[in-house]
Amino acid sequence: MKNNICIIAIFIMVGNGLFAEDKNADLVFFQSVLDKTARTGKDILVFIHGSDWSVDGELVKKKIWDGDKLSKKFPDVILHSMDFRDGPDEERKALEADANKGFPIPLRDIINVPALVYLDCNALPIGIIRGVEPDSSFDSIAGQIDELRSKRIKRDSFWDKAKSASGPEKTLMMGKGLDVLGWNPRLLKYYKQTIAGMAKEDTQDPTGYVQKYQFTMRSHARVVKEHLRQKKYEDAMEYIEVLLRNDKLDAFQKQQLHAIRSWIYAEWPGHKQQAKDALRKVISLDSKSTTGMAAANILKKMAKKQNKNEKLNE
Repeated sequence: MKNNICIIAIFIMVGNGLFAEDKNADLVFFQSVLDKTARTGKDILVFIHGSDWSVDGELVKKKIWDGDKLSKKFPDVILHSMDFRDGPDEERKALEADANKGFPIPLRDIINVPALVYLDCNALPIGIIRGVEPDSSFDSIAGQIDELRSKRIKRDSFWDKAKSASGPEKTLMMGKGLDVLGWNPRLLKYYKQTIAGMAKEDTQDPTGYVQKYQFTMRSHARVVKEHLRQKKYEDAMEYIEVLLRNDKLDAFQKQQLHAIRSWIYAEWPGHKQQAKDALRKVISLDSKSTTGMAAANILKKMAKKQNKNEKLNE
């Protein structure tokens, strides 16, 4: 009789889910990763995938992420996986959102899943390996991860020197550290506090690094637009020429400034040839960039329009 009662009780507990498998047991809170890196000072590598919508992600997970090959290759890096599901389970989505709190980069900035995100011990992004292909070899992916790790080490070699410096010298070292990562607006927005600290140390900006890392085309275009509204073409050009004297600017930033130069000349009566020359300068800096290809298209349209006008005048 007692045995029968126990069996009935077990069936009741199973029915109530007491012994049911926890479908959320795989969730690891990112906060636990932050706690661990705070104790150890280790970098973080996060694998981004979507198990119910990204077939490539699951293939990459099985081939490269699962197992212990990565942990053996990078023992000084904390590995963490994030599954961004798109299914109808709202409870699961809510739990995942809670588990991912503290992760600095929204999915919209990852752009192409599956991806690997490399963070330093303060959860500052070093780089993202986007759109990992299923046919990628372990060695090729490990090589890319190692490149990001090397970037972090090189960045910190400059930042360590900055700790004992002040004023322009401190900004110089901080700027050189950021240079290692490359001028990438999607990445640099996570370094706003660092850049603000550089500006505070170097109010006159003799190094040029503050201007470089606070650079936005929109703000410069607004200044130029006001000069053009008042037909102050020389003032508009001088404003851009001063910016171009900064040797710390990278090719992309220079392209944007030369594109603004072209705009100024296009608005300036009698300066159409200079507008074309400015576009050619944009192309010469990087013909394969989006800005470079746009400049090439504008030049083609200008040439077609000129040819059309010449035929009409024949």
